[in-house]
Amino acid sequence: MKDRDRSLKQSVKNAESHLRALQNEEVDAVVGRKGLSLLRLREVEEQLRVSEARYRGIVESQREMIGRWTPHRNLTFVNDAYCRFFNRTRDQVIGRHVFDEVVAEDLPRMEAAFSGLNKKAPYVDIEYRVRAAGGIRWTYWTHQALFDADGRLTEVQSIGRDISQHKHLENQLRNNHARLEARVRQRTAELQRQKMASEALNDKIRRLIRKTFEAMENERRLIAKELHDGIGASLAAIKFSIEQRLVEMDDLPPSASLSFEHILSYLVDTIKETKRISRGLRPTTLDDLGLLTTIRNHTHQLRKIHPHIHFAEDFGIEETDIPEHLKIVIYRVLQEALNNATRHSGGDTIQIILEESKDDCLLLTVRDNGRGFDMHAHSLVNEENWGCGLQNMRDRTEICGGKFDIESLLHKGTLVRFVFPCDTE
Repeated sequence: MKDRDRSLKQSVKNAESHLRALQNEEVDAVVGRKGLSLLRLREVEEQLRVSEARYRGIVESQREMIGRWTPHRNLTFVNDAYCRFFNRTRDQVIGRHVFDEVVAEDLPRMEAAFSGLNKKAPYVDIEYRVRAAGGIRWTYWTHQALFDADGRLTEVQSIGRDISQHKHLENQLRNNHARLEARVRQRTAELQRQKMASEALNDKIRRLIRKTFEAMENERRLIAKELHDGIGASLAAIKFSIEQRLVEMDDLPPSASLSFEHILSYLVDTIKETKRISRGLRPTTLDDLGLLTTIRNHTHQLRKIHPHIHFAEDFGIEETDIPEHLKIVIYRVLQEALNNATRHSGGDTIQIILEESKDDCLLLTVRDNGRGFDMHAHSLVNEENWGCGLQNMRDRTEICGGKFDIESLLHKGTLVRFVFPCDTE
């Protein structure tokens, strides 16, 4: 389109030159110089007239606005679409400054765009607002600068179209996007608040449950103390009195002495059972000597019950490094883990590791070399299928903000791991 326009314009100029030569009685010179007959010149003139009419027909039939303007920015040509858009006649438009209808706020941007036109970069595409028949409208223009052989700007051709509807839809889309983003931010903030409230509630529930366990442990401590100091002491006194009485009754018949000896054996068994119940409720060594010693005492008792099992303790931590509120929790979960290992593993070695991690957590690991099991086959991958022992260990650990994990392979033993954060209260 642009090349054809340039070619037709050049043809028009050539034809006008020939016509002027004829009017100045320079026909012979022209005909002689070009080797053309007058008849040929008339044929060229007719062809030029037809081509110009065809060109104008193409330009006028375009829906886009088309205009031409001088380097001084005065319009020299506009098509019908241009006139309809601005609701002006061609006579009202020709000669006007091309920027007269441009909205003032967009003028600096246009000046900057046109200042960069040159022979190597003759095109510029730009959007700007104009005052048209229907009010302020958005338009999109392609401007092409035309230069002569010496590189001087001779004319600018512009082709534009109305993009107001597109801009309206674009603004609607932008506004909808902004509203959607605002709703997303609002919803995200609501979910964050709900999450924080849920976490606060869970933390409160954990504290309440921990307080409940602490109250239970305190009650156990009192019961254990009563058993040890009250019933235990009374039974011990009875035992001592009977022993003294047996010494004093050497002259009694053997049947009477045997009866007292039977009573004494019953008392001894009762005292042992009382001590066992007391230790089960709350080991006194936990309060008196600490967790590490209590664990050693517990494994010592287990060695007596299971002499074929080797218990290996590996403590990479000092007693003072263990928070007081975690001691009873660690002892209880270790009790359960050792109970499971001694009853079900069938192994001959159980290793107990208690250490501190780099992120200020306590790590308790119980590992056996027993028969192990397939966790998938036993459905233990799903925590809903865990027994009471595993659930108790998990619950006690999570109440303190810790993590519980179990790993096992068939014929490869079982590993139970507990992680306790030291900074929870």
